[in-house]
Amino acid sequence: PIQARPISSVEKVWRWVRRHPMAAGLLAAGLLAPIVALIAMSLLSARLVRSGALESAAQQAELLEEANNEYSRIVSRVERAHYPVNKTVPPTPDTVPLSIPATFLHDVGEQLAQNSRTGVRVRQYSDLPYPWRKDGGPRDEFEHSALASLRESRGQTTVHEFTEMDGQRVVRFAQARIMKQSCVDCHNTHPQSPRKDWQVGDVRGVLEIIRPLDKDEARVGEALRLALFI
Repeated sequence: PIQARPISSVEKVWRWVRRHPMAAGLLAAGLLAPIVALIAMSLLSARLVRSGALESAAQQAELLEEANNEYSRIVSRVERAHYPVNKTVPPTPDTVPLSIPATFLHDVGEQLAQNSRTGVRVRQYSDLPYPWRKDGGPRDEFEHSALASLRESRGQTTVHEFTEMDGQRVVRFAQARIMKQSCVDCHNTHPQSPRKDWQVGDVRGVLEIIRPLDKDEARVGEALRLALFI
């Protein structure tokens, strides 16, 4: 006796594939291509977000460092013009109240934290902060390791980390604050300086840029969805 049964859908598809191998291959490629493209673009977009954010943080740190250097040169010019400059806190009467460059950068960071529309934060810290700088030392493991690493390389490298802070994905970029001659002259003569044997080229502390990634990820995600739709 012959036992007959209906052909299943899987068998029908398999027979069709065997009869039309070229059409089946083109159809499979058309179905797999968007999936492969989605995976590849997702990986690429994550790398683009990280590399772009890291480069932006490095540029911001460079800009702040140069602004700090220019402020230091301004203080030196005022002193050379024989104006009485007071660098202590609070300033005394009949003097020009110019803060030291390190304090200037601290003040910029505090103003940026209050008024920034992008969420970027600037932090400056050292293991030898001035006495009035109560929060001037390293706060967490990243800051401790960044300071140690930058001291070891004498400021020739930078340190970064992609992490979460306050529930937000950020990149933390740290570069060394290098002592220049004007810095040495100020820190070694300031009455409240915690160390007075600084030399040119020493790593005084760390300048850290904390940059959020949410807006960058949103822009790249929108572009990815548009490309996938197309």
